[in-house]
Amino acid sequence: STPLAYKNLNRTEIENEMIDFKEIITQKNDLKLLINDFEEFAFGMYPVLNEIKRKMYEFGAELSLMSGSGSTMFGLYRDKITVENTQKKFDDYFTYIAEFVD
Repeated sequence: STPLAYKNLNRTEIENEMIDFKEIITQKNDLKLLINDFEEFAFGMYPVLNEIKRKMYEFGAELSLMSGSGSTMFGLYRDKITVENTQKKFDDYFTYIAEFVD
């Protein structure tokens, strides 16, 4: 649940610099800047989420993250064929392919 996720959020008091998500993914900047602080707690409670993330990378994702407090896992891919092949490997889950539009 979202309240439980926030209750267990383990963040440092260090201020994080605001980043431009669109710029990072379109300019091929360091995707490691994109993190989700909720993942540590959520993956501990639901290890399958970490497995999904690991598989997305294994299947060619440039980035894989949990959205928000855990309603969705998503991956960013450079080409449509790779994402379509990945989607086929997750046939036990609801999947949706969205294209990034400028």
